[in-house]
Amino acid sequence: MLAPFFAAVLDDYISGQRSYYILGQSLMSETETTLRSVTADGLNCNLGPGPEPTRLAFLERLKQQ
Repeated sequence: MLAPFFAAVLDDYISGQRSYYILGQSLMSETETTLRSVTADGLNCNLGPGPEPTRLAFLERLKQQ
């Protein structure tokens, strides 16, 4: 079973948009991660390989989005 490591909801108060990000296990490897996003209209997007599964690495990657 592939479990998520972390999830975050980001609110852009200027545009009113909300983004939901999930860092989870990769299907290809037990040691790799994948970053996904779900938009307000329900679109599930694979954003590619994610960072190492630590809170700090996840937050740093979100700053780049």
